Amino acid sequence: VCRAAVALVSLARLFFNHEPSSAFAGQNINRFRDREGTGYHSSASQDERNQLSFMSRHDKLTTSAIASAGKAFDWLEAAKLFSQYAGSATPVYNAAMTAAFRCKQYEAGFDIYEEMCFRDITKTRPTYTMAVKILAKLNRSDAVEQVWNEAMASGMAQEELVAQARIDAAADLGDIIGAATCLDFMNNHSVLPTVTHFTSAINACKNAVRPGHYVAQLFFNTMVAAKLQPNIVTFSNLAGAHRQAPLQTLKAVRSNMSSWDVQMNQVFVETYLTTLLQKPKSAAWAEIADVVSALRTLQDDRLFEASAIIKDAWREGIKLTGLSKKISRALRQMGLM
Repeated sequence: VCRAAVALVSLARLFFNHEPSSAFAGQNINRFRDREGTGYHSSASQDERNQLSFMSRHDKLTTSAIASAGKAFDWLEAAKLFSQYAGSATPVYNAAMTAAFRCKQYEAGFDIYEEMCFRDITKTRPTYTMAVKILAKLNRSDAVEQVWNEAMASGMAQEELVAQARIDAAADLGDIIGAATCLDFMNNHSVLPTVTHFTSAINACKNAVRPGHYVAQLFFNTMVAAKLQPNIVTFSNLAGAHRQAPLQTLKAVRSNMSSWDVQMNQVFVETYLTTLLQKPKSAAWAEIADVVSALRTLQDDRLFEASAIIKDAWREGIKLTGLSKKISRALRQMGLM
C-alpha cells in the first residue's frame, strides 16, 4: 500500500496544480456521511483522558457542561460557559472548539484556537483535529496546512483521527493533492488508512473544480489493493468524481458496485443522476421545466441511463430524494419513463 500511495501523490500532481479548490468548500462531508449512516465522530484521545484525570472538579464540570451544550447544538449556552472560564485546561478549550464546530460557529471556533496559541495552552490530538476541521469550513487552506504541519512536527499527526480530519479538510476544499499527500504520510508513518480515509480522499476528487475521476479511481484501486471493502459512501463519492468523465466510465462505477455486492441508496441515486446529467453545482433545478430544459441539451444515451437507474431504484424499493423525483418527472414529460 505504501508504494501505491507514493505513486498516487506523483500521479495526482501530474493531473492537478498544487493549489486547493475552494469552489465547493461549503459542502458538509459529515452531513453527507450521516445521510449514508456512516458518519465520522471524534472521541477523546488517550492524552486528553490523561489530562482529565488531573483536572480540578471545576474544570471537569466546565468541560462536561460545554460538551453537553455542544451536543444539544446550544451555542449560546456553550459560549456563555466558555466566556466565564478563566483557566487553561486543554479539555475545556477542546470542548469549546468542538461545540463551535457542531453549531457551525466556525469563526468562534477559530478564535478559541487562536486564544490557545496566544496563551500557549497545551495542544492535544483533539485540538489539532478540530482546528483542521474548522479551518476547512472557513476555506482557510493555507491555515489548514500550517496546523497540519504543526501536528506533524509534534508527532500528533500520526494518529488515525487526526489524519482523518486532514483528509476531511482536503475533501471540503476539493484538495486532491492534499488528500494524496496525507495518505502518503500515513503510509510512511505506519498509520494504516481505513476505508473512511480513502472515501474522503475520493470525496476530494468529487469536490475539486476539475473533477478528478482518474485520481479517484487510483484512490479506489489502492484501497482495494489494501484489501479494504468499499461501501456505499465510497461509491457515491466515486460516482460524483466522474462529472466530466465519459458515460461508459461512469456506468462502470455502477457495475463495479454490483460486483462488490453494495446496494444503492437514495443518496447514491441522486449523486449518480446529477453526475450523469451533468448538473452544474450552481443550477437549482427548482422547477420541472428547468430540469426538462437542461435535459434536452444532453445526448439520448445519458437520458436512457438516467431512466434505467430510476427504474432500478424503484424495483429495489429506494425512496427517491426530492431532486431525483424532479428528474424522474422531467424524464416522464419527455416520454422517457
